[in-house]
Amino acid sequence: MKTAKSVKGFTLIEVLIATSLLAVMMVLLFNTLITSARSWNKGEEKIATVSQRAAVQNFFYRQLAAAQPLMNDFAENREERFSFTGKETSLQFVAAMPKSAERLGLQLFSLQFQREKISVSIKPFYPVTDEEKWKMDDVILLAGVKELKIRYFGAEKRGLDPEWKQEWKHEKLPELVGIRIIAEDGKFWPEMIVRLHNSGAKAPANQHLLEV
Repeated sequence: MKTAKSVKGFTLIEVLIATSLLAVMMVLLFNTLITSARSWNKGEEKIATVSQRAAVQNFFYRQLAAAQPLMNDFAENREERFSFTGKETSLQFVAAMPKSAERLGLQLFSLQFQREKISVSIKPFYPVTDEEKWKMDDVILLAGVKELKIRYFGAEKRGLDPEWKQEWKHEKLPELVGIRIIAEDGKFWPEMIVRLHNSGAKAPANQHLLEV
């Protein structure tokens, strides 16, 4: 008489062990994915921070450093004033845009710190047409700013020793401008010390020759 062959299967203990091992592997894989995602996000945040900081530093070290000592009538009463004026949280100067930019000629830069943002307004210093006179661009240079402090180093008059000041309202450029930014997130921003290339130059009589 033939007997039926017994079918060998998994016991309950073997199934439980396999399930436990699979669960451990899934936990390890999930933790690895989380760690990788966090590392990726931190890497992206670091790249964004470095790029943002480079853009801010590039603006000050290129545009502000190239400020021109010019005279013009900024006020409504047509009073002639010096192009460079500086306060602790605001700054105005004239410089040329890079050749790669669409805006040609000298531009008037007005930097302000308001509502946790550092913004810059740009408009032509010598408008060629009436339409160009009102062509103004507002750019947010940096957001998430807790505090902005700007200081100025130079001598008020010839013969006097230069010193740091919180405001600059003289008819000459300061030698140095210090910019300290305190971010809301606590990230450290070292103070930027910008040397103005034309600090020793005087405002020319025929300033239109300086157009580029």
